[in-house]
Amino acid sequence: MSLGESSISVIVMPNTPADQDRLDRGLRQMIAEDPRLQALRDPQTGHTLISAADPRHLDVVVDRLRREFQLEAGVGKPTTAGDFELGPPDNGFS
Repeated sequence: MSLGESSISVIVMPNTPADQDRLDRGLRQMIAEDPRLQALRDPQTGHTLISAADPRHLDVVVDRLRREFQLEAGVGKPTTAGDFELGPPDNGFS
């Protein structure tokens, strides 16, 4: 995945396997609606990295996942794209 310089990202860690399913379903729907949104899953940790255009965009995405898809998950601190090291991407969201 190639992220633009202005991208901001968070790591999302679902609490349960059911939450992982809700996260996957929600991200697939939201990515289809919004091409500025991107997501990758780190196959080594199972954590999902969600990247958006700006901090407000990211807040809206996380809020929608919690509200509309009843996601219960830990959410990391927002950071810029260059601050992450991930293994090979699992592109199961597109």
